[in-house]
Amino acid sequence: MALGLAAYLVSNRPEAPDGAVPGLIVIAPAAFYLVTLAASSVQAVEEASWLVGPFNDPASLSLITPTELAEAPWSEIIGQLPGLAAVAAVATLALMLNVSGLETVTKHRADLNQELKVTGAANIIQSVLGAAPSYHAIGFTALAHRMGVATKRTPALVGSIIVVFALVGTRVIGYTPRFVVGSLLVAVGVSLIMDWVQEMRRVSGVVDTVISLVIIGCMVAVGVLEGILLGIIIACGVFIVRYSRVDPIRRWRSGTTARSQVDRTSAELETLLDNGERTKVIELQGFLFFGSVTGLSDRVIDGCQSPVEHVILDFRHVTGIDGSALTLLHRLIDDLTGQGLSVTLTAAPDPVTASGLNSRLNLDEALADVEQRLLEGSENMVAKKEPIRPELLAAFERRTVPAGGNLLTAGDEADELIYVLGGSLSVYSPLDDATGSAKEPTRKPTKEPIPGQRFRLRKVGGPNWIGEIGFLRGTPRIADVVADTDIEMAVIDRAAFEELRANQPEVIIELLDNIASEQANLIDTLSSALSQASG
Repeated sequence: MALGLAAYLVSNRPEAPDGAVPGLIVIAPAAFYLVTLAASSVQAVEEASWLVGPFNDPASLSLITPTELAEAPWSEIIGQLPGLAAVAAVATLALMLNVSGLETVTKHRADLNQELKVTGAANIIQSVLGAAPSYHAIGFTALAHRMGVATKRTPALVGSIIVVFALVGTRVIGYTPRFVVGSLLVAVGVSLIMDWVQEMRRVSGVVDTVISLVIIGCMVAVGVLEGILLGIIIACGVFIVRYSRVDPIRRWRSGTTARSQVDRTSAELETLLDNGERTKVIELQGFLFFGSVTGLSDRVIDGCQSPVEHVILDFRHVTGIDGSALTLLHRLIDDLTGQGLSVTLTAAPDPVTASGLNSRLNLDEALADVEQRLLEGSENMVAKKEPIRPELLAAFERRTVPAGGNLLTAGDEADELIYVLGGSLSVYSPLDDATGSAKEPTRKPTKEPIPGQRFRLRKVGGPNWIGEIGFLRGTPRIADVVADTDIEMAVIDRAAFEELRANQPEVIIELLDNIASEQANLIDTLSSALSQASG
């Protein structure tokens, strides 16, 4: 104890040289043998159990031969597979715990995947010698750091010494005094305990401190594995209690603030604003289990009273759902539909939608459906936007694009101004194909949809302008436009546009006034889309 405490105190003094602790460990057995030779004999101290030995040299090392493999009792080995699996599991758990502890000791972050790979490879190589499963030893590493020899040469030297003793015998190790080995354990143990105490000072809350003390007490009184198991059980219980306090509802929104990216006329926007309280969007979050979902039903039902008619449950931010939470969610949906409410799920996992519930891939699609129903059911039917005067489109070329075709592709030259006369289309953020290469520009519409899952920026219905900003600014296309239905459109290229500007400037002025008006209506919808995307 005295030597171990002295080694610990010396290692913590900043002014102590790096070789102080190793020198202390070397001097102690030298002094011991000086006293032994002066007052007694080596045989006497060995018989009095002052030494760790004597050790008998083991048989010489030999590799496992193919004959031994063939003669092995494989039926008995197979019967021990559960026990072998338990050994591997305990070794893996101990490795992860020790590596985490080593991060605290060494003040360096460890790559756990790399440590697992190296340990696995080492165990496979040494298995041919009949060695037991091994993993990181936190005590040895802590001792090396305390002794100031934490370099790459240290493990190489230790490994070389082990190989030497394996070849020449282990009898000499038996002459090591017991108190020297014990002092190393005391020094490392006190060091780890003090590190743990300092770490616990930074822990907020009494619960974590009590849990740590209980685990330590169990390890001391019963055993290390029992302490680890008890710690895992307590930690799981504390996690369940704490996580159940996390609100599973990330945000409540009504149709007043949550709108789709579908372009609307001023009259349509006004109608949706007047009927905004008839829609509730409930964004769920985190891992949903019985502890967090228990009180969810009452809150949702209370928050979806009249005049609410449409409820959207958004699962974008949900990381997982257990079986009990799934049952409670289905019961909640049944209660809402039983009250005559329309329920739509967005980005919901497959187990949630397995019962044939109304589901959409994303919130934008769900909002678009609800808005369409609100507009169709409005007492004051919203008048459709009137197209611009046909005589203004006299210089335009008429074209059609089938459903699924591309009207515009990001990166193309914006050399045409397009006015959609009829049909609906979607504007998507551009994505590369599966190979990661940029998409080739395409001048003409194609029937192949743009590959990949994309974020919809707008949904546009005719009559409406498309690609007008790039055309007027002379910049390349910045988005992909795909036809949702068959599209009828009017197109004018840049040369014809400039000719029309020179010969009929009044027509160009009226066209630009119409484009400016459309842009003003678009700003409100895009602002709502940006707010939703940032959430």
